[in-house]
Amino acid sequence: MPTVLDQDLAPDQYEIIVVLDGPDEETARWLKSLPAVEPLLRVVEQAHRGLAAARNTGLREARAETVLLLDDDLMCSRRLVRRHAEAARDNLIAMGAVPVSSDSPRAIAAQWVRRSVEARTLRLATIGPQWPVDIALCANYSAPRKLLLSCGGFDETFVGACEEFDLGIRARKAGAQFRYLPDAVASEIYVKTAQAMVRRDCPARGANEVRLCRKHPEFRPVSALSRFNQGAWTTRTLRYAAARAPFSLEPVLAPAFRASEALTRLGVGEKIAFRLLDFRRGSALYRGAVREAGSWPSFRGEFCATLPVLLYHHVGPRQPGAYPFLTLSYAKFERQMRWLRQRGYTAIRSADWISWKRGAGALPRKPVLITFDDGYADLVQYALPVLKDYGLTATIFIPTRCIGKTNEWDDGTWALLPLMNRAQIREWAAQGIEFGSHTRTHPDLTTVSRERLKDEIEESARELESITGSRPVAFAYPYGCFSDEVRDCVSRVFDLSFTTREGINCLGDDPFLLHRLEILPNDNLATFAMFLAWGSRPLTALRKRMAIRSRLQAAVRRLPRPHSVSPSDVKITRRIGT
Repeated sequence: MPTVLDQDLAPDQYEIIVVLDGPDEETARWLKSLPAVEPLLRVVEQAHRGLAAARNTGLREARAETVLLLDDDLMCSRRLVRRHAEAARDNLIAMGAVPVSSDSPRAIAAQWVRRSVEARTLRLATIGPQWPVDIALCANYSAPRKLLLSCGGFDETFVGACEEFDLGIRARKAGAQFRYLPDAVASEIYVKTAQAMVRRDCPARGANEVRLCRKHPEFRPVSALSRFNQGAWTTRTLRYAAARAPFSLEPVLAPAFRASEALTRLGVGEKIAFRLLDFRRGSALYRGAVREAGSWPSFRGEFCATLPVLLYHHVGPRQPGAYPFLTLSYAKFERQMRWLRQRGYTAIRSADWISWKRGAGALPRKPVLITFDDGYADLVQYALPVLKDYGLTATIFIPTRCIGKTNEWDDGTWALLPLMNRAQIREWAAQGIEFGSHTRTHPDLTTVSRERLKDEIEESARELESITGSRPVAFAYPYGCFSDEVRDCVSRVFDLSFTTREGINCLGDDPFLLHRLEILPNDNLATFAMFLAWGSRPLTALRKRMAIRSRLQAAVRRLPRPHSVSPSDVKITRRIGT
C-alpha cells in the first residue's frame, strides 16, 4: 500500500479503491488510520464473494475513465500509475511487468514462478503480447473502465481461476488491443507455498479451464488442457496415470518434493525439485479438469482425442517407371483397412477434426484420417471401393490444374500416370469422399514467387469448389515443403493443412502443420499398428539414432591430431548419441 500512495502524480490525479472481500477488521482499521489519504484512498468492504466480485466492485466504484488492476502483494514503482495513464487509449489494454521481488522467500515455488515470469517478460519485450497467454486481465493491467463494463465485467461464476482470461477474451472480441509497457513495473512478493499451489490453485485452474473452454470454444486449442497429449511418450504416460488414477498421487509426490527441496538448500537437487513441482501442478490441474468434466471418458472425449493421419499415393499394381516407394499393393491396402475396422477405428474427414477442435462436434472413440495425395486414377479402381466396402471415408488432395491429366511435375524423372478426372471427383464427392487442395500444379511452394504462391493456393480452392460444389477446408503441402510465409498464405484460405512430418495430432497442435504417417510398401501389419499407436516407426527411429551416433563418432575421429580424442569429447559423443 505505501508504494501505491507514493506515486509521482498529484493526489488529485488518481484514486485508490481498496476492496476488502470478506471481514477483515484489522486491515480495515489500518487502512482508515492512514493519514492524509482522503479522498485519494477509498475502502470498500463486502461479504466474501471472490476475486471476480471484488474487482467488479472496484470497477463500479471507480470514477476515472481508466482503471488499473493491482493485487495486495505488489510493490509498485513510482512511475507505475503515470505510465499507465500516459498509455491510456480507447480500446487499449496495457500490461506492465510483474517480476518476483527479491524479498520473496527462496522456496522452490517462488523460484518456479520467478523463472516463468522472466521467460514471459523476455517474450513480451521481444515479440509483444500474444494470444492467449497475455490476454488475461490480471494484476498490473489497465483498461478503459467503459470497455470492461460494456463487456459485462468479470464473470463471478469463475471462482479461484480463469475469470481474468474470460474477460480478456470478451474484450478481445469487442476489438480491444493489447500493449506491453516494459517500464510499468510492479514487483510481487511471492509467499505462496508449493502446497497451496498444488492443493488449491491448480485444481481450481483445471476445473475453470474446462468451463472457460466450454464458454469460449476458440480457447480450446490454446488452453492448458490442450497440451495433455504433448511431450515425450514417458511424460504422456505419467500424465495419463495421474489423471485417471482413482486416488491422488500427492501422498507419494509431496514427501519426495519436500526431500528434494531440502537438498536444494545444500546446493543440489534443484532440477529434480522443479520437475517434481511441474508434475505435481500438472497432475492437480488435470485431476481438477477431469472432475469438472464429469468423468475420465468425458474429459478424454472433450480434450484428449488424438488423430493418426495415414498418407497414401498409389494403390494397385506397381507401374513401370513409377516411383517404387509410393505404390501399395491392393492386398496390403485391403488388409490394413480391414485391420482398422476390426480394431474399432472410425475413419473421419478433416472437416470433422477441425469441427471438434472448435468445440462444435464430437469424435468417435478411435478416429483415423485416411488421406491420398495427388489423386491418381488407380484410386478409383483399387482404393475407393475398398473404403466403401468397409464403411470408411477419406480425404484426397488434388492438384487442380492437372485434373484428368498426369503427374506432370514428375516429367523427366518418373513415369507419367493418369489422375482422376472431374466426373470421378464429382461421383466420389457425392459418396462422402472429401477432396482437398494440393495446389494447382504441385510445385515446391517454398521456391515460388509471392504472386504464384497466392495463385497456387487461392485458385486451387476456387477450382475445386467449382467441381465438388462445396468449399474445400483442407490443404496438403506438395512434397511436404512449407515455410512461415507458405503456412500463413494457406491459413487465409483453408481451415487446416497437412505436412509429411511423422506424428499423431492432438488438440494443441497447429492446425496448419498437422502430422501424417506415410505408409510404405514394405510396412507389415505390426509396423502399421505401431505407427498408429506411437506416431513413428520404432526401428526407423532407432536406425536414425544409430546413424547420428555413427556420424558423430566419425567426426570425432577426424578431429585434428596429434593428440587423441579427449575424455570430454567421448562424453559429448555419448551424450548426444544416446
